[in-house]
Amino acid sequence: MEMTDVKIEKTNANLKEMKVSEAMTKNVITVDIDDEISKAADGMWTQRSHSVVVLKNKKVVGIITSLDLVSILLFDKHFAREGESLIHKKAISVVENQSLVTIEESETIEAAITKMNKGRFLHLPVVKQDKLVGIITSKDIIKYL
Repeated sequence: MEMTDVKIEKTNANLKEMKVSEAMTKNVITVDIDDEISKAADGMWTQRSHSVVVLKNKKVVGIITSLDLVSILLFDKHFAREGESLIHKKAISVVENQSLVTIEESETIEAAITKMNKGRFLHLPVVKQDKLVGIITSKDIIKYL
C-alpha cells in the first residue's frame, strides 16, 4: 500500500463523518424571485460567484447558476430582434431552476456528494429547518479531498 492510498482512505472516512456545516460557504448571494435576471448576473459578477439562491418570502425556491445565465444569454441572442435585449425584461421566476434540491447543514459531505452526483449539480443551498444558512459547492468539497 502506498502513502497516497492511505491518504485517500482517510479522506473518504472524514467525508463520511464531516458535516456540511463545516465546509459550506455562509455568505450566500440571494435574489428575490421577482427581481430581474440582470440582478442575479450583477450579484454573481460583483461577488465572483457561480450561483445565486432565489428566495420567495425569505424561503429558498430556486437557484440560478452561471451556466443558466449563459443559456439565457444564448437564447436572448438567438430570439431577440436586432438592438433589443430580452434579458433585462424577464423576472427570475421565468428562468430559475425549478428542480430545487437542498441539503440540511447537519447532513454529511458524503450525502452532499451523492446529491450532487445524482442531480448533476455543482451547487446545493444549505438549509436548517427550511431556512437558508449557506451553500455548498463542488469547490468547497474539493478542498477536503
